[in-house]
Amino acid sequence: MNTNWVAEPRLGLEDGWTDIGLLGPGLVSVLALVMAVGASTVPMGLLHGLLGLQAVLLALAAAMTTSSAAVWATRWRARVAPSRGEALARQRMCMQLWVTGVVGLLGLLALAARAEVGLSLSLARVPEGMLAVLTFLLAAQVLGAWCGLAWRGLADRWVLWGWCVLGLALADLGSIRAALAQAPWLAALSLLALGVIAYPLPKQLGRGQPSWAGIPVAPVRPLLRTHPLGATLLPFTDCRGTGGNRPAVDPGPAATAARWDGRWTASYFPSLLLSQVVMNPLAWAAHAWGQSVDGLGLLAYPAWIVLLILLAGGSLWHPGLHWRQRLAPGAWSPLGWAVRMLLSNLVFGLLWLTAGVVAVVWLAAPHQQALMAGTWLTVLGDVTLAGTTAVLLRAWRNQPAGLVLGALGAGGGVLIIVLLAAWVGHPLVRGPAWLAVQLLLSVAFGIAAVQRWVRRDLNPLAEHG
Repeated sequence: MNTNWVAEPRLGLEDGWTDIGLLGPGLVSVLALVMAVGASTVPMGLLHGLLGLQAVLLALAAAMTTSSAAVWATRWRARVAPSRGEALARQRMCMQLWVTGVVGLLGLLALAARAEVGLSLSLARVPEGMLAVLTFLLAAQVLGAWCGLAWRGLADRWVLWGWCVLGLALADLGSIRAALAQAPWLAALSLLALGVIAYPLPKQLGRGQPSWAGIPVAPVRPLLRTHPLGATLLPFTDCRGTGGNRPAVDPGPAATAARWDGRWTASYFPSLLLSQVVMNPLAWAAHAWGQSVDGLGLLAYPAWIVLLILLAGGSLWHPGLHWRQRLAPGAWSPLGWAVRMLLSNLVFGLLWLTAGVVAVVWLAAPHQQALMAGTWLTVLGDVTLAGTTAVLLRAWRNQPAGLVLGALGAGGGVLIIVLLAAWVGHPLVRGPAWLAVQLLLSVAFGIAAVQRWVRRDLNPLAEHG
């Protein structure tokens, strides 16, 4: 039997509306829209911070989209009649770039308009400000799209230097945005040039001879990526926790691998947190020890918790569950497996947090180093609470939709608590009391997550090769 088959690509997003390339820009866009509607004034520092984050997310999402389209085109090219599959892959790539771009632009354009109105108290400079933001974000998306093709060898390898160009642009983002806003003709010419650069993107998928070898395309059933210490990314499955009442449905190893293929990049998204810590030290200062949550923080803090839960839930590691390992003497029991998964992911998150704090302390001025160093304790509670919540959500419903809905629910709960505390005259202070509450909740959620995982059928998560 020939098992080297490829399912026909659907004309939709790569993983539906829970596509990882759509979630990041979508959440930032929603946050920007909420701030544009609810804030009395929008400082330029906040606009630049969200603009830099959105540019990175759009570039990464575009790179993932074009890289995935290159994989589909390569697989279809090996079949008897590849033209139909290649055409569908091109159409889906173009549609995903359009959808992600529109979703990512809406919030930042509204926030740019609100910032210009608050700065000049008129609508005179609004078109120029929105044009500058539009140009910068589209440039980031087009650059990421070409880098994704170059990653697969469908463009010259020097294109990958575009990531360095994006990093340099983010370092001087304020000056670039101001220059584009003050010279609308320059922004218009830039948009025209971006259109010319983006036009050949679909045609690149049909290139018969690649520019260079690139990163090889994985087989239909890829090998599970394993950490040197034996940990493996936790795949999403369609099975649900049964609690011993209903049998879990095993979708089979090929289906599990196909669903998880493409989501491996979620394990690298914590690096976005580190990059934002380095690029926006003033925003990181809002996590200072003893800081009260008020003003825009009433909206930003719940969004921060949602982002941490999504980052933690999308990149969970677990000990290996190959069936031979499970039958071997001294193999992991379900309880030991669940405890180790929870603790290892918490340690992983704290290592990222420590790296970020060390980076901002090293870059901060001498008189601000003590303030920045104190952010470790403040964010410690956020990271542990987000990590245990993510493990609990994946145990409750091991699907992307369940993770997203649970993260939004947790963010909504934090928002209600913050608003109620402010309403009764006790603003939430991120100090010892709040840290103690977070750690107690983390212990409770961690125990609940372990118990939930112990009752689940772990067979759909195991390797069957």
